Amino acid sequence: MEVALNATARCWTLSTGTALRATIPGTPRGVPEKSQTRWRRKMEIRVEAMKRCDLVSLSGMIDSANAQDLEEKLLDLIEGGQKNLVLSMGEVTFISSPGLKALLAAQIRARKKVPPGEVVISEIAPNLKEVLELVGLHHLFRFYDQDVEAVGSF
Repeated sequence: MEVALNATARCWTLSTGTALRATIPGTPRGVPEKSQTRWRRKMEIRVEAMKRCDLVSLSGMIDSANAQDLEEKLLDLIEGGQKNLVLSMGEVTFISSPGLKALLAAQIRARKKVPPGEVVISEIAPNLKEVLELVGLHHLFRFYDQDVEAVGSF
């Protein structure tokens, strides 16, 4: 069981591993209607190779069930020769602490490359950026509003 911030519902939610139930603020308590229930959307990873970096587009929910897959994919990209990554997180609706660990592991690995690389984040939802700020990880990443800006920074 994990507690994390859901950017879609804009409230704290409790995840049990099968479904995410978020009661929309301002609605009656009790069993939520179908429109009030947010079912887990599988995390998707799309990679687009660029000249100076890889654009990694993430979507869905990054939770304890799939964070290890994300970490392995990011580390494989870095070890495969691309030291700079742009993580496009505009379609990410949820990130748990194992998901944050995956981002941190990728940043550490990229910075240990010779010459050093970097992982930057673009199009992140304000609520998810707030989570990074709350745990102190915002100092380790550069943030961009658009993917184009992030890719152009390399």
